[in-house]
Amino acid sequence: MEKILNRWISEQVDQRKSNVDGVAIREKARSIYDHLAEKEPSGSSPAPGFIASHGWFHRFKQRFSLHNIARTGESGSADKEGAQAYLSTFKSLIEDSGLPT
Repeated sequence: MEKILNRWISEQVDQRKSNVDGVAIREKARSIYDHLAEKEPSGSSPAPGFIASHGWFHRFKQRFSLHNIARTGESGSADKEGAQAYLSTFKSLIEDSGLPT
């Protein structure tokens, strides 16, 4: 299942799909698992349940050396102008506290 998922991620990145974040990957992992579980022969023992938890996702990224995959798709809604404006305030706070810059 993980090899198929890794191939899907590679295809998404190659095609520059925008929604390849942690949530999308975890949903796809569950979908692939469910599809593979349905194809199990009826006489075999049932496959154990799969939960695409945050821990599983973290270990999956480590196993396949995936470094640039976001956990959520919230970066597009960040207040970049507000963050830029806060830099001078933050610098002043650091200087006033006596910490080295």
